[in-house]
Amino acid sequence: MIKVLEIGPGELDFYNDRYKIDDISINLTMIDANPISINTRSQKIIIKIFKGLIPTDLSKFKDKSFDLVVCSHVIEHLSKENGYLLMYELDRLTKFVSIISTPNGFSWQTPINSRGKVDWYNAHLSAWIPSELKKCGYTQQFGEVGPKFIFGPGAGPKIRINYLIGFLLGVSYPIFQRFPNSTFAFSAIKRHSQTSNDYLRD
Repeated sequence: MIKVLEIGPGELDFYNDRYKIDDISINLTMIDANPISINTRSQKIIIKIFKGLIPTDLSKFKDKSFDLVVCSHVIEHLSKENGYLLMYELDRLTKFVSIISTPNGFSWQTPINSRGKVDWYNAHLSAWIPSELKKCGYTQQFGEVGPKFIFGPGAGPKIRINYLIGFLLGVSYPIFQRFPNSTFAFSAIKRHSQTSNDYLRD
């Protein structure tokens, strides 16, 4: 059984697809500042849900207690200082692999959540670029969404996307994945060791 921690999963119910791996059982722990509602249908996923602030409440988990930690579009919601503290916690918690996804540079986001209410956890507070995460040991990176010059806040297009542009973006997406510096967002992967402390690099 693989032990997975998802930090800041948010409101979407996509866990059955994200962690649907044949013949592998998942023990999934999630922590988020806001209550979340998850409908689990897979018998192969054991889910535990915690309410807590990031990165402060990650201290409740023991060292090296997860095989994989997923932190998708969370770090940009923290101050720069807390972002580095988050990476410190990822090093402490993760046995093998951690994944961080974030916009490439600052991307403004409203504090209004999907229910139309003010939620300051929804706002973006910091900007991160691929080279910063590389210095912290996240050396395997790939681009997301598409070209940075086309997409803006909330991953919305800055220009009108007609059929031709949509087609070209679709067929060129695998190319843009190879150049995270040129894409609107990116994901970065770190492979951990028991003595990892790359978050302290200058």
